[in-house]
Amino acid sequence: MAQLVGVGAIGNAFVWAMSRLRGVKGELHLIDHETIELTNLQRYLLTTMTDVEASKVALAASALKDCGIEVQCFATTWAGYVERMGHHRFDRVAVALDTVRDRVQVQSSLPRRVYNAWTQAGDLGISRHGFEDEIVAEELGFRTQEQILRVRSMLHLGTAVGEQFVREIAANIRADVEVLLPLADLPLRAFRQKAICGNAIIRAADGGGAELEVPMAFQSALAGVMLAAEIAASTSTVRVKQPATRSVVDLMRPLPGRISFPMLKGTPGPARCICQDPDYTTYTGRSMA
Repeated sequence: MAQLVGVGAIGNAFVWAMSRLRGVKGELHLIDHETIELTNLQRYLLTTMTDVEASKVALAASALKDCGIEVQCFATTWAGYVERMGHHRFDRVAVALDTVRDRVQVQSSLPRRVYNAWTQAGDLGISRHGFEDEIVAEELGFRTQEQILRVRSMLHLGTAVGEQFVREIAANIRADVEVLLPLADLPLRAFRQKAICGNAIIRAADGGGAELEVPMAFQSALAGVMLAAEIAASTSTVRVKQPATRSVVDLMRPLPGRISFPMLKGTPGPARCICQDPDYTTYTGRSMA
C-alpha cells in the first residue's frame, strides 16, 4: 500500500502515469482536502472545464478505476488522515505538496519511505529523503555542509536572519539586496515564506518586477511521472540497487546522462540523515532509500 499526499499538478501527473500501468496491483490512498479551481486547469493533466469545484481526490480516483489499483479517497489534510487511520505505520508515502511546512508535517509522521516530488524555478526533481534544512538551504543558494548546518540551526532557534545573512543570499542569487533587506528582522521560516513563496527573490533578481512565478506546465507533469516511477519501482524486485538521494532535471541545460546524485547522507561529521538515527530505525524497522 502507498499514500499520495497532494493531488494538485504533480499529483495529477502521478495519477495519470499510474493509470497507464498494466499488471500493477496494490492499494493507493489519495489524500487532499481541496477542490479544483479554474486556475488549476492549465497544469492539471486530468481536468477539463467541467471539473471546476470537483473534489481533487474524487477526480483522481475516477482516472484509476479501470486499472488494477484499489483506491481509497480521503478529502482531508495529512494530519486529518493520520488521525482517521489511528496509527503511524506508513510504508511508502508519495509527497506532492507545495510547501516545506506541509512536507515536513508528513515527514514528522516517520513513514518508512518518503518520495518527495518538487518543482522550482529552473528545475524539478525527486528527493528520496527531502528535509527542511536541505530544501531551504538550496532555495537560498547555500550548498556546503557548513552552510546547511547553519540553516538547520537558524530553523531550530527561530532567531532573526539578520542583515549579513540577507546580504549573503542576495550575493548567492545575484539579487538586489535592497529588496530583501526589509525582511532581515524575520526568522528564517518567515523570511523564506516572504522571499521564496512571496516571490521577493524573483522581484529582486528582475528589476521588471515580476509578481508571480508560474512553473511551466510540463514541469509538474514530469515531476509527477517521476514520482509515480519511484512508487512503481519501490518494490524489492524492481531495482538492482538503491538509487542516489536526489534526481534533478535542470530545465536550462540539455538532459545529461546522469541526473541522480547523493546528498549528505553517510558522510562523516555532524550532518546526519534521519535514516541513520537509532530511534528512527528502531521505530520504522529499516532505513530509507
